[in-house]
Amino acid sequence: MTTKTDLKSFFETGDKPTQGQFYEWMDSYWHKDESPQIKINSTAEITNQTKATNGYTQNGKNVLIDNGSAAINYKINLTSDTEENFLITGIKLGTAAITFTVGSGSPVLTKVDNTLAVNGTKGSRFMISRVGNTNEFLIFINNL
Repeated sequence: MTTKTDLKSFFETGDKPTQGQFYEWMDSYWHKDESPQIKINSTAEITNQTKATNGYTQNGKNVLIDNGSAAINYKINLTSDTEENFLITGIKLGTAAITFTVGSGSPVLTKVDNTLAVNGTKGSRFMISRVGNTNEFLIFINNL
């Protein structure tokens, strides 16, 4: 993501920003029609790259996961396109467990609450956090 300082430098007096620079500026902000919340309906494995049906990514969003009555794995991958400072909060809408697992790229999953399973009732919450470009993902779980 482009920093505010870099974005401002594209639009200094006398500058003629390129189309790409304008797109960088537009992509750095949420539009009022975009929701900070997305929903993923899945009874199969999902990953941190799984997008909502509207094409939105999970990073920076509150993610509602409806896995119905099927226990699923949420695989955390560490690839070249994994966002730095990845952060999501989430709510389980299904009745079965969601278990966080190690995917490709050797990420390190750190259990903050001594579990990697969201196995409480509907409404149980979780948070996934990656600071910078480290390979560590902190997993916080609040089972209700």
